[in-house]
Amino acid sequence: AALAASLAAGLLPEVRAGDAGALANRGVAWKACGDLDRAEADLQAALRLDPDSAVAWYDLGVVRARRGRLDLAEQAYRESLRRDAGQAEAAGNLAGLLIRDGRASEAVPVLRAALAARPTQPVCWTNLVVALWTLGDREAARDAVHRARALGVSLDPDLVAGIAGDEGGNP
Repeated sequence: AALAASLAAGLLPEVRAGDAGALANRGVAWKACGDLDRAEADLQAALRLDPDSAVAWYDLGVVRARRGRLDLAEQAYRESLRRDAGQAEAAGNLAGLLIRDGRASEAVPVLRAALAARPTQPVCWTNLVVALWTLGDREAARDAVHRARALGVSLDPDLVAGIAGDEGGNP
């Protein structure tokens, strides 16, 4: 009882963080099993204990997106990035939502910031190419393909072929 009261009062942060991590891990396991209700409940509980966990916010975004709650997924991805601008997975997923919602111009700065922190993140490069192409900036999209390749990032050959305008995929 004393430990529970200490946790609730914010004392013993190392125990609290451990509990948050265990809940987040269990939430990820529920997500992998397809039990999105339990996954979301555990991730929310983890975030009540440790609201600064960028990874837990990201996982909550994934769960919410899978449940079709895209507005709440967007909020969770943004919270993840607010806590860790280098959380490239959250940036890639957020950008995907923005692009699908017709807000590609909002996706570009999110992706550029993530790539500054993690320059070889393939989802971010892919979404950057798509966002730029969607915005009609063909030259910037082709440049992004070249830059990704120069970093050794493998992009989908069909995407590259479409951007390049040829079947060889060599823009």
